[in-house]
Amino acid sequence: PGAAFERTSAIAQVLDRIGLDLWLVGQGVPEIPKATVFSLPDYPELLTPLLAVVPMQMLAYEMAVLKNLNPDTFRRDDEVFKNALSVLTL
Repeated sequence: PGAAFERTSAIAQVLDRIGLDLWLVGQGVPEIPKATVFSLPDYPELLTPLLAVVPMQMLAYEMAVLKNLNPDTFRRDDEVFKNALSVLTL
């Protein structure tokens, strides 16, 4: 794991606490064995945003729009998400 793994793991654990089904790209988080993991070959962590983050953000955006959700709120208008996200410092 690279330098960002600890932060990414913490965010995944918050989302798991909300009760979401997680799809992780890259490698799994040991604390969340039930998550679906899409493994990627080894590559420099510097390339992660290009190869994993941006495509998943685009997918999440399109899925939110299809569900008539506002993807710009980070769902802070929903108390469950607001409370769970309060443990993170952005």
